[in-house]
Amino acid sequence: MAEPRFLAHKALQTLFDALSQAGYRVFAPQVSDGALQLAECTDAAKLPWGIIDSQSPGNYRLGPGDRQRAFAWANGPQALKPLLFAPSETLWRVSRDSNGTLAFSTAQPQVEPRAVIGVRPCDLAALEIQDRHFLAGHEDGYYAARRQKLFLVAVNCSHPAATCFCASTGDGPATDKGFDLILDELDEGFVIKGSSDSGLALLQGMALPEAVTAQQDMVLKQQQHAAAAQQRTMPSG
Repeated sequence: MAEPRFLAHKALQTLFDALSQAGYRVFAPQVSDGALQLAECTDAAKLPWGIIDSQSPGNYRLGPGDRQRAFAWANGPQALKPLLFAPSETLWRVSRDSNGTLAFSTAQPQVEPRAVIGVRPCDLAALEIQDRHFLAGHEDGYYAARRQKLFLVAVNCSHPAATCFCASTGDGPATDKGFDLILDELDEGFVIKGSSDSGLALLQGMALPEAVTAQQDMVLKQQQHAAAAQQRTMPSG
C-alpha cells in the first residue's frame, strides 16, 4: 500500500472523473425515498453532503448535520448485493435442429465494469463471505463475472449508529483489506490510499499531494473514537 494522499472536498469530482475515464460506470450513495441508497452517479455534488442519520431498533431517519461531510452517517439499508446478483437472469438456452435434437448452451452475462464509491467495512466483510461461497470450489460464473469487474472505493466509518457492533467482530469501523481505494473523511477532505494494482494506478494518475502527518493523526483518532462509541457487542463463544 502506497503512502496516503489527500483529496480535498472541492476536488472530489476528480475521483469520479478518473473512474469514468477508466471505463467504469460509477455508483455512489444518494438520498432517495428518505434513505441513503446506491445509484448511478457521475457528479460528486449529488452525494449526501451535510446529511446525518439516526438509527435505532425500528427507527431510521435522515436529517441535517452540523458538518458539510459526504459520509457522516452509518451504513444505509442497501448493500452491494444488487450489483452482484441479478433479480432475473437467463442461465441457459435450448434450441432444436431439423431432426428434433435438442441442444443446450449456457448464457454468460454481459457485464460492464462498475465502480462503487462509499463501500463500508461491514460491506467488505459481507462481501468476503460471499466470495468464499460463490468463488471457491464450484465457482458461480455469473457472480464471478460481476465480481471481477467491480471496483471498490471504501470509506471507513466515522459515525457508527447506535445499533453498530463491528468493533467487537473486527470488521470495522476501519479496515485494511478488500478494497481498491479507501477514504477517511475529515472536515476538509479525504485521506486516500490504494491497495490493488488498479487502485494504485488510478490514484497515481490523479497526482494528489501526500497526506501530512497531522491529517494521518486525525484519521487515527477518528477511527479510535468511532470504535469506542459503539455500545453493542457480539457475544463471545
